[in-house]
Amino acid sequence: DKLVTGVQTCALPIYPVLYTEMQDKLTTLRDAIYYYMKNKDFAFLIDPDNAETIREDLVVAINHYLVQGELKNLYFDQYLLQ
Repeated sequence: DKLVTGVQTCALPIYPVLYTEMQDKLTTLRDAIYYYMKNKDFAFLIDPDNAETIREDLVVAINHYLVQGELKNLYFDQYLLQ
């Protein structure tokens, strides 16, 4: 099984300080997402019933690295597992 992740920041220019922080920490945030997903069972990740749990867990993981504000929600524009 192969895991493919991608991170983009979007719709944050209304919070310019947080947007800048996320841009500056993009590699770290990608890493956090990658390690979260890498440590989950493939069956868990592909089960649509787990989408909300994954979303909530990733918000917590990302917020762990942010000091200028926090994410309230996370939207997937692409979710690819191979």
